[in-house]
Amino acid sequence: MATDTTCPLLIYLPGLPQSPRNSARRVADILATKASKGPDTFTTADLPSRYSALGPGRRINRVSSKAVTPEAVLDVIELDYRPKLKLDDNRPQGSELLTALRRFGLALVYFFWALGLVISEQKHAKAKTRKARFQLLIGYGSVVVLFLSVLITLLAILASLGIWRGQEVVEGTALQAWALGLTAFTTWLYTSARPLIQRGATLIQQLLEYTQNERYGASVSESLGTRIDQVLAHEPDRHIFIFSYSLGSLVALDYLFPRRSLQFPDDPRLKNAIHGFISVGCPADFIRL
Repeated sequence: MATDTTCPLLIYLPGLPQSPRNSARRVADILATKASKGPDTFTTADLPSRYSALGPGRRINRVSSKAVTPEAVLDVIELDYRPKLKLDDNRPQGSELLTALRRFGLALVYFFWALGLVISEQKHAKAKTRKARFQLLIGYGSVVVLFLSVLITLLAILASLGIWRGQEVVEGTALQAWALGLTAFTTWLYTSARPLIQRGATLIQQLLEYTQNERYGASVSESLGTRIDQVLAHEPDRHIFIFSYSLGSLVALDYLFPRRSLQFPDDPRLKNAIHGFISVGCPADFIRL
């Protein structure tokens, strides 16, 4: 019978969406349900208190009529790397105008950064597959989102200066009809679409930093190393499996196979501790693009 110290450990790295379906608890419940379709019955329970500090998760137990207590089969814990993706704000203390100017400068930097990367990839588009060309199209869509973010920030600056007021009435001849349409568009963009565009732009900025800034990416992926070290410090013989979904797969890959310029010191414990790596929906090709 497996005990707490011999029961394997599964570390789950979720995708970006934060929901109960994208969690270690959900993974444990699915595994127990699937395993119960065989001759044995499996249930899930809360992790013992000494393991709960490692992160939210569940323990999968095998229930047998011959055993007095359930047999511990697998512990599933979650590693939430997503807070590490947050970019430092460091907003200047001062007026709303100064904050808007800083945001405008950053928005321009990310816009031209993404545009340059997509244009560079476009030069090789003919040699790519249909899937790669579709991904390139999504890349151009990301550039559009960043451009709209620049426009929204510019409108905030103009509003701070009193130059733009949003829903203002434009009177005049038919020659000025375009101004009505432009005013309606900018008002809709600033009041209705702004939250969605800003969330999208923030996500794109985080992905740019993660894929292009090696030190930033290493700080995110190293969170997996920290968690493994916490486990092995108390249980050096624990068998560890890594299960990752979507962007979590990229974080796991970057830790297990770091970029050459940021190689981590070899830890001999990892060769004995990590017994498997499972990836689902890894976006390595698209994210690198």
